[in-house]
Amino acid sequence: MRRWRARRSPGFWAGLSVLVVLVLLAGAAGLQLWRTLEADPESWHLGIGTFGLIAGLVGCLALAALLIYWLGSAWSMSYSLDRNAVFISWLGNRYVIPLDRIESVDFGVDGARLSWFGLRPFGYRRGEGQLADGRPLSLFITAPLQRALVIYTADAAYALSPVAEREFIQEIEQHRGLGVVQPRTPGIERSRHFNYGFWLDSTVLKLIFSAFTLNLLLWAVLTWRYEHLPDLLVLRLDAVGGHLQPKHQLLLLPLGAFGLLLFNLFLGLRLYLRERGAVLLLQSTSIIVHVVVLAALLNLVR
Repeated sequence: MRRWRARRSPGFWAGLSVLVVLVLLAGAAGLQLWRTLEADPESWHLGIGTFGLIAGLVGCLALAALLIYWLGSAWSMSYSLDRNAVFISWLGNRYVIPLDRIESVDFGVDGARLSWFGLRPFGYRRGEGQLADGRPLSLFITAPLQRALVIYTADAAYALSPVAEREFIQEIEQHRGLGVVQPRTPGIERSRHFNYGFWLDSTVLKLIFSAFTLNLLLWAVLTWRYEHLPDLLVLRLDAVGGHLQPKHQLLLLPLGAFGLLLFNLFLGLRLYLRERGAVLLLQSTSIIVHVVVLAALLNLVR
C-alpha cells in the first residue's frame, strides 16, 4: 500500500523555532531557580519573583509539550489507500474514508466556516468546520485550506494536503473503478499509546487544570509571604505534636501536593480505559488535598 506524506509548510519550521525558544526559556528559568536554591536553605530569599520563575518554567514546559504534539502530528501525517478506503494517519491514529462513499475529489474550498480548533498554527490543522451547504468538513492538512485536496462524500468532506496530489487523485479513481472488496465504516481509529480518551475527556481535564492552578496558588502564597516569616515556625509533622522547624520546611507542602497530583494523573492514565469513575475520584482527591493544604498554609503564614 503506497503512502503519501503530507506537505511540509513554512509554518512547521516556524513552530520548530518557537519550540527551541520555549526550551531555552524553560532552561533559563530552571537555571535561575537552581541558583536560588543551591545555597544553604537558611539563606534562601524567596519572593514573588521566585513564583514568576516557577510559573514561567511550568508554562514554557506545558506549551512546549503541546507544540511537540502538534509538530509531531504534522511530521507524521500521511495518506494511503487500498481497495476499500482512504486512510489518514498521524501519531498512530488513523482516519478511515470508505472508497464507496466518495463522490468527488477537488482542489480547495471556499466559504467554509472553521472552528477555533481548526485554526492551529505552525503547519498543522486538525479540526472541524462546515461547508456552505451545511456538510461537516474535517481537516487533516499541513497547508492552507485554499490549496488543500478535498474529498467529498454525500454527507461530509475531508481536506487533505498530500504531496503529488494528482497522482493521489489518480490512485483514488483507479481504486474506485476496481470496486470495493470489503465495505468500511468512516471514523477514527485512535492510538492506544496516547490514551486520547483521557485527554479528550473535558471533565477530567477541568479537574486536572483546577489542581494545577491550586498548586500554583500554593507557590504564590508561600513565596509572597516567605521573607516575612520568622526563621523558625511551629509545625506539626507527626502525631506527637508541634515542633520548631525552619521555615523552608514549608516548601514540603506544595511539593507534596504536587507529587500527589502527578501520582494521581499517571495512575488515572493507566485506569481510564477500565474505570473512568475511579479516575474522576483520583483527580477530585488532588483538588481536595490542595484545598486542605492551602487552608493550612494560609493559617501558617498569616
